[in-house]
Amino acid sequence: MNLSAITDVNRIVHMINEAGYDIAPEKIYDQLLLDTLKLGEEHYVHLRHTESYSLPRGARALQKRRWGGLTAVTTPLLEGIPPAPDKTSMEEITFTATQFGRWMEFTDRVDFDQIDPIIWHYTKELGDVINRTKEKYARETLLSTPSKMFAGNALSVGQLHLGDVIKLEDLRYQTLRFDRLLVKPIEGNYFNYICSPEHIYDMVADPLIDKYMQINQTTRDLFDSGKPFPLFRINFIRTMLDEHYTPELDHVGEYYDGTNYNLRVVALDANGAEYYRNISETGNRTVNTTTIEYLSDGTAVKDRVKWTIPALVATNVIERVTYNNGEKVVTPITIVASGATGDQMNVDDANALNWVQLPVHKGILYGAEGLVKIGIDGQGDAKVIIKGLGSAGVNDPLDQRQSIGVKVNSFGLGLLRPEAVVATYSVPTNALFTSGLTAGVVKMAKGTTHSGVDADDVDASLAWRDYTVDPKDLTE
Repeated sequence: MNLSAITDVNRIVHMINEAGYDIAPEKIYDQLLLDTLKLGEEHYVHLRHTESYSLPRGARALQKRRWGGLTAVTTPLLEGIPPAPDKTSMEEITFTATQFGRWMEFTDRVDFDQIDPIIWHYTKELGDVINRTKEKYARETLLSTPSKMFAGNALSVGQLHLGDVIKLEDLRYQTLRFDRLLVKPIEGNYFNYICSPEHIYDMVADPLIDKYMQINQTTRDLFDSGKPFPLFRINFIRTMLDEHYTPELDHVGEYYDGTNYNLRVVALDANGAEYYRNISETGNRTVNTTTIEYLSDGTAVKDRVKWTIPALVATNVIERVTYNNGEKVVTPITIVASGATGDQMNVDDANALNWVQLPVHKGILYGAEGLVKIGIDGQGDAKVIIKGLGSAGVNDPLDQRQSIGVKVNSFGLGLLRPEAVVATYSVPTNALFTSGLTAGVVKMAKGTTHSGVDADDVDASLAWRDYTVDPKDLTE
């Protein structure tokens, strides 16, 4: 149980004694269920091909230098006159490391000596969350690349629609671009593409996959087990440790237009027509800088970002997307107070739609010399710190507090060559109907509430349940 103040200590004691929470020294705890709902190590892929550098103690940063080459010039020498001397060029990049840590506090009612599995479980959980923190940090660093590609010929997230998927032809173009940028493949002469299961799901319908199957008859793995295979020097790496694993923190429909943050939202009507809006941050995006918030799983979050989807008013314009013989038709729809005709919609009908964030999926295509990891020698691993009763000194005069924590003293990431990484943005065909599923299962069932936990966030992340439209309607 997370604590942050004396009032929380008293609340936890009340919960143990009177509210029915099953934490008691006379009970034996079965750890199997506690560790069942976890992502396996096969999803920890973002740090798999990093270049690692270990800094000596006392060092604070790593500076990498890259020297430029000289251009061949076919100008003949003039008799007796030497040419102008050549110069050289050099660029440098500096990487720094930082600390990461998490901890949990318990009252003296939880006796570590008698409930040893409590220490076992939370030590393992904190170690796991540190690994996920490193993966999240690596993903955010990779996605910070200036090279971005949007599906469906869109120019930004604000123009994406359901079913706008990244095609193999798009990735082939990026590998050609890598060649021209002198970006080297990784191992086996392949570039890596980290993507979601939803992207792999759509690969079966890719036109180039169909041709590959007809010509070589070698796509059995994809059709049999769903396992992707390398194509066109691209190695597909599947992960669920992405923004859709943590929808309470990562707003998948959010994008930055160079000046402001915006939110892309979508809704479906009873006939399967799609509606889209772009919401400005003004008055709709808040950052809580004054208090610590707790997520539905008890995680403490500072500076948490929340979005509010405002009601539509008359004169607002939204997009309606329909399909005519497979062709996308985008129509501007004007919101009116009442009596809608033609390309109009009554304001009450528009606000009755279930608006949710557009479930944008981000892929990462990269080659060698992309992500770099640094850390002080011997300080990059997680260290478990257990503080018993009385260790807090005058801050705990009655020995009521004890804690379990984990800390990494030195860990840093950066892009050595930003041009060696491309971030892709798409909305797979079934993304709307799988959004929030994993997070809802791992964190908390919809509709349940715990003291001090905001269940509304979980309800929002599981808004897919409110849709009654068949997923196949999106692909017709």
